[in-house]
Amino acid sequence: MSQPNPTRPDVLSFLRRQALTEKLSEAELQALVSVAEHRLCADGEVIVHEGEHPDAVFVVLRGQVDVSKDVTHLPDPDDEYPDEQTLTQLGEGAMLGELSFLDGEPASATLRASGPCELLRVTRKGLAQASSMTPTLEDKLSVAIARIMVRRLRAINQSHVEALHQRLQQAHLRNQFAIFFVITLVLFGIASAVQKLINPGLPPLLQMLYSWGMLLLTFAPIGWFAWRLRLSPRTWGLSWRNAGRSVRESLVLTAGLVALAVGWRWLNRAPQEPLVTWGSLANYSPVEFAAFFFAYGPHSFLQEFIGRGVIQGALTRFLPEFRPEVPVVLTSALFGIFHLYVSVAFALITFVASLVFGMLYRRHGTLVGVTVLHYFIGCVSISLGFN
Repeated sequence: MSQPNPTRPDVLSFLRRQALTEKLSEAELQALVSVAEHRLCADGEVIVHEGEHPDAVFVVLRGQVDVSKDVTHLPDPDDEYPDEQTLTQLGEGAMLGELSFLDGEPASATLRASGPCELLRVTRKGLAQASSMTPTLEDKLSVAIARIMVRRLRAINQSHVEALHQRLQQAHLRNQFAIFFVITLVLFGIASAVQKLINPGLPPLLQMLYSWGMLLLTFAPIGWFAWRLRLSPRTWGLSWRNAGRSVRESLVLTAGLVALAVGWRWLNRAPQEPLVTWGSLANYSPVEFAAFFFAYGPHSFLQEFIGRGVIQGALTRFLPEFRPEVPVVLTSALFGIFHLYVSVAFALITFVASLVFGMLYRRHGTLVGVTVLHYFIGCVSISLGFN
């Protein structure tokens, strides 16, 4: 609905603050407003159809206007997408239809009210009438429109550069994920091979050598992947930041998990069976026993670097739209599978413990605390015969 000559003081005050009309003199502004139409639009009402000649320029006084483009000519074999694609939404003070107003070409997009809105409409005929009263008006408006269009062009260029940069980043992430997927398959192959090679009957020295061999075989592709990404070591948890706090929390968690493990072992042990059996270490000599626990520290760190630092860190990087717990669960599942060569029970224990490790790592972003937790929990689970 259009109403001619909106001479309300609030409209004049509004126009004095807009980029399109701020350079106009009071006489020029009064002349422009005298030929303008005041238009009220309902929600969803089309202001200008794409392809038509509006022969007018609009200024949004109140409300929002959607700018949309007809995309029916684009391929859509499954008919999944709407016929119109919204490009942007313009609000109070925005200028509409300026391109067609300047060059006389059909409108390149559809303008539709997004909710009730109030517009000021100035036709080419009306502008000519106002210019007859104030000869410099048309020139000033043309310069103002050109400046606004230049600003928009600069913004579009910046937006295009940012979109291009985002697409390049997405392509880079897809490439990284493909490499990560191949490495995961390699790790599964290593885990399958080690399951066939390691058995409880192996001498202690061979057990330790096979365990370290599997870890180093696993570390080789994971370490190469982390190196190839050229990210900060802090990305993979190699940082002393928050180390003290993470160690304190790890010790509290250790106490709680040890209490649960001892309680479970106590309730499920056979009659007369000792609480501490040392599991697969029961036949180790004192020297082998000491060597195992000495080497288990760096062994725990490398496991955490692989599991928490690189695998969980990479999954967090690849799955930004998922809940932060998802990379923790996926990493824990992989970690459990890699420990199937010990036993199914040990793999399940590893999965549960890995969930705790993963959440601790997610909180602090350092491998220090989770390595301490891993070492003590591993030692306790071995002493209680869980492996």
